[in-house]
Amino acid sequence: MTGRHSPARRRTLIRTGIATAAALAVAGGAIPFLLQGAQADPTPLTIPVPDRFAPLKNTVHDAGASGFLTREEQEGDAYNTGFGPMSGYRWIPQSGEPQAVGSDPADSGVRVDGSASDVVALYTKASRTVELKDLKAGTSTTFTLPDGHIYLGATGGAVLTATSKDTGDIEALHVLRKPDGGELTDTTVTGAVPASAWAVGADGHTIALRTPVTGGQQITLVDLEAGRAALAFPAAWASAQLQVVLSDKYVGWYDSENGDDKVHLLRRDTLDGAETTVAVAGSSEYPANVAVLGDYVLATTGYSPQQPSDEYQLRRGGELRALPIGGGDAKTLLPHAALSMAAAPDGGVLVTGGADAGHWAVRKATVDADGLIGLSTLRELPARAGQLRELALSAGVLATTEWDTNSYPSVFKRTLDLGDSPSAGDRSVLQEPAATDNASDVRRYAGTLPVGTGDGRFAYKDTYAYSTSKTHLEVRSSAQDSLSLPLPTTDAGGLPTTYGSKVLSASGRYVVFGQGTGPNDHQYVADMAAAGGPKIISERVGGGSAVWGTRLWTVGDTDGTIKAVDLKSKETADTIDIGCTPTRLQAVGRWVAWDCASGSGLYDRTTKQKAGLPAAGELGDGYLLSLDKDAGKVRLTDFHTGTVGDTRDLADLPGATGKITADRFGGGVAWLDTATGVVHAQSTGLPTSPLARIEAHPDTSVNLKSTTDARWDGSWQLSKPAASGAQVVIKDRAGRTVRTLNATTRGAALTAAWDGKVSDTRYATDGTYTWTLTAAPKDGQGAALQLIGSITLTGGARGHHDLNGGAGDLMTLSSSGYLTTHYGDGKGAFGSKASGSGWPAGTYAVPFGDLTGDRCNDLLVRMPDGILRRYTGKCAGGGYSPSGSYKALGTGWQQYNVLTAPGDITGDGRTDLIARQASTGDIYLYADNGSGGFKSRVKIRSAWTTYTHITGVGDLNGDGFGDLLARHSDGTLFRYDGTGAGQFKDRVIVFTSWGKTYNAMVGVGDITGDGKGDLVVRDTSGNLYRNDGKGNGSFTSRTQIATGWQVYKGLF
Repeated sequence: MTGRHSPARRRTLIRTGIATAAALAVAGGAIPFLLQGAQADPTPLTIPVPDRFAPLKNTVHDAGASGFLTREEQEGDAYNTGFGPMSGYRWIPQSGEPQAVGSDPADSGVRVDGSASDVVALYTKASRTVELKDLKAGTSTTFTLPDGHIYLGATGGAVLTATSKDTGDIEALHVLRKPDGGELTDTTVTGAVPASAWAVGADGHTIALRTPVTGGQQITLVDLEAGRAALAFPAAWASAQLQVVLSDKYVGWYDSENGDDKVHLLRRDTLDGAETTVAVAGSSEYPANVAVLGDYVLATTGYSPQQPSDEYQLRRGGELRALPIGGGDAKTLLPHAALSMAAAPDGGVLVTGGADAGHWAVRKATVDADGLIGLSTLRELPARAGQLRELALSAGVLATTEWDTNSYPSVFKRTLDLGDSPSAGDRSVLQEPAATDNASDVRRYAGTLPVGTGDGRFAYKDTYAYSTSKTHLEVRSSAQDSLSLPLPTTDAGGLPTTYGSKVLSASGRYVVFGQGTGPNDHQYVADMAAAGGPKIISERVGGGSAVWGTRLWTVGDTDGTIKAVDLKSKETADTIDIGCTPTRLQAVGRWVAWDCASGSGLYDRTTKQKAGLPAAGELGDGYLLSLDKDAGKVRLTDFHTGTVGDTRDLADLPGATGKITADRFGGGVAWLDTATGVVHAQSTGLPTSPLARIEAHPDTSVNLKSTTDARWDGSWQLSKPAASGAQVVIKDRAGRTVRTLNATTRGAALTAAWDGKVSDTRYATDGTYTWTLTAAPKDGQGAALQLIGSITLTGGARGHHDLNGGAGDLMTLSSSGYLTTHYGDGKGAFGSKASGSGWPAGTYAVPFGDLTGDRCNDLLVRMPDGILRRYTGKCAGGGYSPSGSYKALGTGWQQYNVLTAPGDITGDGRTDLIARQASTGDIYLYADNGSGGFKSRVKIRSAWTTYTHITGVGDLNGDGFGDLLARHSDGTLFRYDGTGAGQFKDRVIVFTSWGKTYNAMVGVGDITGDGKGDLVVRDTSGNLYRNDGKGNGSFTSRTQIATGWQVYKGLF
């Protein structure tokens, strides 16, 4: 649907005329630099009016061979119902222009009759005249009823009347005819003339009469051509609201009030025959309308059974169904149909219906010789424009409160792009009443004024009329993204609460709401992201309030002042003397605006200067949007440079009910013409402030084994929307990137989440990480924003050689059989320790990675008999004893004189095992099989007999794969880098002439706390040294960290 109103844009400039504005100066001289590059001449966007939910109201009264008689809804709002007034009767011919039948609007003193005929009768009660209009022939004839005749009805050019006895009963029925130019004829009806009668149905040659009798209604058929009455139903248990349906084959009655929800049918050729019934889905609350089409009953029900019945918006009706008279499955012909149908002379039935208001039409149902039903469109009915009541623009998202575009008043939203080629995205529901809501509450969003929070959500008070407990403060962007704070309308003692119904301001997690801004009005601040759920964090009384980021601006402690309080620290951050008590405060970035009884003003937090404003309005970033209702103008005042400048007209907005909104989190404005429902929006064309963080809530720690929150989340409320492509880069302590996250845009906010994994299958190791958020401004104005923070991660994988969490560890075996774990202190040495006794001589320990998937590093021990055992790792630390729980992984392992864990060299994220065969020096890979053991060995090197020491060291060079160190007998230390494909690259020299006195060498992982793997060696005198890893595959010179370690038979 196209827009119905496009006011011409004006470029007129208006001087503010306020001396204080012209006098605004920057302390110290120059005004701060502000971004350039804004649009010079913004292109306006016109947003079409949504269709009204309820289709165009239409009733079909008669269907002839050449057209049909109808009444249709007109423009306007009749009696504040949301529907326009109905037109008078109009004849819609198959070709040609519609023709008025009678007066327009319809005269309540004139009755219009016609059924299955091109002839319509107009009976004027006051004058007792009948006009017969042949709408096909274009002729008419008028006559006055004979004395004593009472008008009952008319069809097919014949008029049925009655004369009465002195008792009041019917003496006789008469059929009157008056051909064009001919004389009036009177035929007395013979047969079963009833005692009293009201017409309740007709076709082109028959009128059905009802007569109240004991137990219901008697139904009589009067054949106007034969002039004979016949009794059809002696006593239908029906009320005066019964419907009588006629076709060439059937006559039937139906009553949703007192009937049995069935259509009762007789064949017209055997009125004394057996009755057939057809059940329809109607009731007294949801009535049905019925007709007969061939051997089917057509039925449509009224209002949806899930909704209160008195709501006009729902009157697009239920399904139009065809119910076989002889039994069988019903067929749905239309999803919705109005409660009026008219039989046509050829046996077809006219009905109004369709899928929705945009696909509504008068249609004709027919049945062919094979019994197949078809529908054809006779007249398309245009949708009516909906009514919009309120609007709010926030971070490029437009919310509109709409009276009648949904089944009940609802709030909708859509995303706007106000760049060089403005556009509006798809419209979706922000909030609507539930189908089961009480009838008194389904209209509660009719006057809702949503207030944008800047993060894609809107805040509003959800007030229930007759519930003291259901009312709440709602912040939502959709049904799946909503937060609620209960605000009961009465307290525990039954007294009214002071929560009020107005949302005054909102920014991110904070919402200011209350009774208003009067001197005695209570105001509250809600933190919708508080720990444990939304809660009220402050209360005050009187004056304006506004929130931006974490700062709450309120009336100050001294008369004529305002102040800013930090909502997190509770400290007063600023106090400004404005010389009056504000009834409204607004805050956007560097700007604070106020409205007082004496006028409006502005404070620039950057320049520390104040200025007057020409009018009250909506504050934006560097401008004020105002509505002059007397002049019918939308106006923009520019002060982005720090000086209040000219005011210019943006648009005409006639009438006193227009609405305006300024996007506090962007450079857009919008206005609503409530008379037409058209919304206009555009960029201001002014430079915007740089992209900035105004509030943030990134987690500082995460436990990946938490049962309630095993994910790191970050959220950042920004001053305006960021461009797509914003990223969060996670780095470890060594500065290596372990994960790059794509941030999700939510209005002018960004969110990101990290599951703690560094690949699809591998968790990050415990420790400290940094995150860096980089985001560019969506409007292209200003530099990219970069924010940095840190994360302490626990519950992840353990680092190389880390057996208890925190740092690398070292194991020793004493001659007395104690296997001891020396825990790294993170400062380059070893502190506490844990031991287990009873280990026999020849025990060979291999601190390993996580074989069992519990994110704790396990311990491999080769026993002297060659059995390899796996001891489940102890995440919290503790000693290991031979009798502890273990699983044997095989025998024959005594053939190896080196067993070591280099880390992951196969690229699957799991630690692998390297073994050197004593007899040949060949090197074998035992890859983790993912089931707690190893795959079959693979030979990867031959004859490594010249190496005196071989040790796995984890990832030394930062490529993500495990590495190996090997000391040659000539004193050269080599590094073999893992390939990620189960092999090592060619060796690289690390040191030469190195380690002549060393008898032990262990890659202990990171024991210094810098995230880089370190090396520990012992010399023949028992001195223990540390070589710090550089992160590039090499080490620093050695540092002595302990003495006396010659007592240990083995270091692992």
